[in-house]
Amino acid sequence: MPALERMLALAPRIGATVIREPRFGIAAQVLFANGVRRSFRRWSLDLNPTASSELATDKDWSAYFMRALGYPAVPGEVFYSDEMCARLGSERDLRAAIAHAESLGYPVFVKPNGRSQGRGVCKVFDRDELEQAAAAVFEIDPVLLVQPVQEGRDYRIVVLDDGVLCAYERRALAVVGDGVRSISQLLADKQEHFDAAERHDTIDAADPRIAMHLRRGGRSLAWIPPDGQEIPLLDSANLSDGGSARDVTDELHAGYAEIAVRLTRDMGLRLCGIDIMTGEPISSAPDRYVVIEINAWPGIEYYAASGPRERERVDGFYLAVLVALSRPTP
Repeated sequence: MPALERMLALAPRIGATVIREPRFGIAAQVLFANGVRRSFRRWSLDLNPTASSELATDKDWSAYFMRALGYPAVPGEVFYSDEMCARLGSERDLRAAIAHAESLGYPVFVKPNGRSQGRGVCKVFDRDELEQAAAAVFEIDPVLLVQPVQEGRDYRIVVLDDGVLCAYERRALAVVGDGVRSISQLLADKQEHFDAAERHDTIDAADPRIAMHLRRGGRSLAWIPPDGQEIPLLDSANLSDGGSARDVTDELHAGYAEIAVRLTRDMGLRLCGIDIMTGEPISSAPDRYVVIEINAWPGIEYYAASGPRERERVDGFYLAVLVALSRPTP
């Protein structure tokens, strides 16, 4: 069930009344028992301040401020589409992005600077791949972010006000061979499992990033991997791209919880999903870690589809958000 629908369905549990716009169903108001009224629209809630939310959406700016505050955020440089360069009078075009990537040394990550859910994120290993990935990015965002590759384990920590609501480890889209079916068929089977679990995302077998990943090993969607061999298909671990999640809420070290709560507050947010990469398991004391990015609305419906325990945590997450919304504004 999509996030807004699930949250509104849970609202009566705390005595709230829901008024929903019927034509498209993407806008609603919730009247709480204490008289507080809050509005919802798509992913927008009356919770995080608007400017702080917009800042979190911009990967480059948010990383700049996180570093200024002393957090180890991933460094990066932005470059622009030809149209944006002409508008800005800038020379930070694709050629400049290529020069920067070569100065860093391949591989590098390229990302749309203002998009979420892993859209367009690609690890590139040479100039040709960078040009292909940049062309795809510029179709959805005029600003391209180039970052050095970070190695480690990928986690998301979700914070509301002064506490952690949940945390999970993320792994990129992959399939496991059976010696019979092709990559294409294995992806179709994974999609069927997603549909059965009411996981509301679609695996795009035609995603050029998948073809690029397979091509590096001289393979294609028609290749039949050996039985038991896991085949990674993307380099970003976003669940919206078909990645998987493992709940680590009960393993989370208190040091990471403290960092996540403080970072959320320092970035002017109440609700925040913090993506970090660590050199050690999240149960270890913070040592070698880097903040990949932050999200002002951490969509966790994909995580909810991982199993009954995760669904229960997500319902608790949505109820906690509703309770926070019900408090009168100071």
